Amino acid sequence: MRLESLTARNFRGIDSQEVTFGDGITIVSGFNEAGKTSLIEAFDHLIEHKATSNNGKVRSVQPVGKDVGPEVEAVFTVGPHKVRYFKRWLKSKTTELTFLEGPRRGQSETGDAAHNVLTDLWEGMDTTLWKASRLMQATALEVSPLSSSSSLQKALSVQAGEVIDDTSSTPVLTRVSEIVDEFYTKGRAEGKLLKDARKRVQEAQNDVTDSTSALEALEADIAALTALEEEINQRTGDLKLEHERLAPLEEQVTVAHAAKATIKESEKTVASAQKDVDSAQAALDARSLLIASAKEAEDELAALKEKRNSAREDAAPLEKEISDLAARAKEEREKHKVVSDLLAQANRFDRSKRAREDIKAMEALLTKYEALTSEIAQVTAGLSPIDPKTVEKVTDLEREIEIAETVAKAGAAQISMVALAGDRHVLLDGEDISLGESPHNIPVLTDVTVEVPGELRFTVSPHATSAEALSRLEAQRDELKYLLADNGAESVKALRSARVFFEEQERKLAALKESRTDLLDGKSADDIRDDLATQKTWVAEQGDAKEGDIDALTAQEKELSGQVSDTEAVLSAKKAEAETARNQLATLEGRVENQRGTHSRAVTALAEARERNSDEELDKTLASASKALDQHIAELNAAKEKLEESGGDALLEDHESTLKHIAGLEQRLDEVRRQYGQDKAVLDSKNTVGIQQKLDASTSEMQRAEQELESLLSRAESAKLLEEVLIRHQQAAHRKYIAPFRHALEELGRATYQNPTFGVDIDEELAVTHRIMDGVLIPFDQLSTGAKEQLSILIKLATAQLVSDEDAVPVMFDDTLGYSDRRRLHRVVSAIENNTSAGQVIIFTANDDRFAGLTNATHIRL
Repeated sequence: MRLESLTARNFRGIDSQEVTFGDGITIVSGFNEAGKTSLIEAFDHLIEHKATSNNGKVRSVQPVGKDVGPEVEAVFTVGPHKVRYFKRWLKSKTTELTFLEGPRRGQSETGDAAHNVLTDLWEGMDTTLWKASRLMQATALEVSPLSSSSSLQKALSVQAGEVIDDTSSTPVLTRVSEIVDEFYTKGRAEGKLLKDARKRVQEAQNDVTDSTSALEALEADIAALTALEEEINQRTGDLKLEHERLAPLEEQVTVAHAAKATIKESEKTVASAQKDVDSAQAALDARSLLIASAKEAEDELAALKEKRNSAREDAAPLEKEISDLAARAKEEREKHKVVSDLLAQANRFDRSKRAREDIKAMEALLTKYEALTSEIAQVTAGLSPIDPKTVEKVTDLEREIEIAETVAKAGAAQISMVALAGDRHVLLDGEDISLGESPHNIPVLTDVTVEVPGELRFTVSPHATSAEALSRLEAQRDELKYLLADNGAESVKALRSARVFFEEQERKLAALKESRTDLLDGKSADDIRDDLATQKTWVAEQGDAKEGDIDALTAQEKELSGQVSDTEAVLSAKKAEAETARNQLATLEGRVENQRGTHSRAVTALAEARERNSDEELDKTLASASKALDQHIAELNAAKEKLEESGGDALLEDHESTLKHIAGLEQRLDEVRRQYGQDKAVLDSKNTVGIQQKLDASTSEMQRAEQELESLLSRAESAKLLEEVLIRHQQAAHRKYIAPFRHALEELGRATYQNPTFGVDIDEELAVTHRIMDGVLIPFDQLSTGAKEQLSILIKLATAQLVSDEDAVPVMFDDTLGYSDRRRLHRVVSAIENNTSAGQVIIFTANDDRFAGLTNATHIRL
């Protein structure tokens, strides 16, 4: 199988992408998510899924948010055929298969037929080798057993020298396998021939089942129609019997109805008479109730009057006691007030005395505070702040000027003048100077003019360097002058003295403030002044305060207060008791008045009732109504006896149920007759003869299909059995296949790793189980990811190298060698390039730098 080109449109993230593959190595590169893996998936999708499918896998490849149909087209060879295969899913579903080269060149198929033809061709290929020749991104690095690869087996047979010939020199197993292939797939599941035969058997069995069901349904319809006919006859007979049973009941029912009407009228008369009796009895009961109510009201009124009189007698002495207690309580309160006033005056006098002492103390405190505040104000007014940094700067500047003057004088020119004869006078810069025998030295820092009056004048100028130094010196002097002037000092010494004085005054000011704060003890002067004013005002208001014995007055006030409290408590209790008695008396008075009204109304109601009907008249009315009621009851009982004699309610109920039963029978008979007519019409419309003929035909077809399947199964199982025997024979030789497969893989591995100790262990399924290097044997599943990936690539290259060109399939690598170091990466790439017999190799990568060593490869950039 060789893949020539692949085109995908609207497939996952691919809008449109076409790739043409070379015969040797093709590198397809692109950024992550450029669609490399999706291209491989697109080819698998093309082979596996019908265009008419709408399952989840098909829907999953449609681009998100786009209402378009995914499309895939590929040109490839499969067996002796080169085909172009195209499918579109979900929208305008299409399948097209065109044979470009080979035995069927120029032919084409469409729709499901195209899919089925390609599927048959694909299943005829070595799909085990096709799947094992891939190393895909994000799949587990596992070793696939290759023993089921027919192409590799054939290649290894040649390598091992195992060739079994028949008389025509054609391998027996191959011929037997070809026969088995007619019946089975490569995986030895039942193939299309057997499936079609089973399908024909199943279809024939389904036809027999359908025909049998149709015949059974027909027979069931006939049976149901017969049952309906029998039901009609049965119900007609039952209806006749019910009519015969109804006839003798009619006369008895007439008598019963007449008796029932009489009973109904009698029951009305008895009910009316009973109402008269009940009314008369109610009137008599009401009269008795009025009599009892009047007597009860009279007795209750007498009892309440007796209670009221008793309460009046009990209340009189209690009121006298309350009056006496009130007078005593008043006298005790007056005494208590006199003592309380005296005590209050004594307390105010004592407090005003202490207040005067507090006033003197606060006035003295404020005097001291004012003195300290005045002194603080004087010190603060005399302070002239001197910044210590300024003092430091002036001192440094003075020192720099002294140094500069010394340096200037030392380096400047000197004028030395001496009088040669007696004293002489000269003018130095206009100043008269007397010269004597001792030299008069003058440093030349600026232009110096010397004049002998009336004789000569000369000027001496300093050197240029001295002039610059002098300029700097003058600038420093000016800066010092300005600083002293800004701070009000005539000299540096005066400024330092002013700073010392300022610091001393600050310390003194801090001490004065601290003394003032300690003097107030946390209070403010304003608070003390407010307290002083308040105390003076209060003392001035205590003009009526008198001195007294506070302890004696307090004891006397306490004693009198207790007496007042005790007396008022007793008075309060008595008042409460009197209030209760008054409330009880008022309640009794009210009850007496209410009961008097109740008694009066009861007597009036009884009198009015007796005026309307006397007690004797009510007795006579009740007796007359009772007698009439007894007579009507006797008449009702006589009518009931007559009804019982005619059969009673049982007869009427029996008659009614018989009528309903007959009506139900007639209704059901009509329904059955209607159902019978409908079912007969349906049965008449059915082709009873055709149903039987169809059953006979389908039964014959089923027998023929079963015989055909049995014949095919017999041939297939025989061929399969022979193949299994030959395969067992071949498997015995497969152990010899391991050696050439191991040899090919080890040769490739030793060249790649540049290590002659490289080796592998291979099981009978031709799966690599261990890697050996430098004497260390490591199971495949315990190798590092990079080592697994490298060994997997070598296995696929070795397999591709062994199989024949006609059986070869593309070797595909998807984003591999990401876990390999640079040295092994280059060696594996070199192995891919040097293995020219591996056929078509397709590499998908996001990093084509890894495969830069493949100089002969075809490069495609997505």
